[in-house]
Amino acid sequence: MRKKRAQRPFYATIADSRRTLRADRGIVCTMPRLELFSFRYRDPLTGKWVKARCVAERHEISARYAEWQMVGRPGICRIV
Repeated sequence: MRKKRAQRPFYATIADSRRTLRADRGIVCTMPRLELFSFRYRDPLTGKWVKARCVAERHEISARYAEWQMVGRPGICRIV
């Protein structure tokens, strides 16, 4: 007879920027997180792409700039 495989821990992500983690005893808790993106935007006067000197959340970038692109992966900060 075959041995039963050990169950894998349950990991999942929830929308609205919350991360689900598995605690020691199977308790699932959520921790808020902040995703900051490095990005570039098109300068309206020259039409050239400019790399931004700051990082921001996606909704803040889209509210401020009409034409933009993400550059690289987001930096994830856990809010404690």
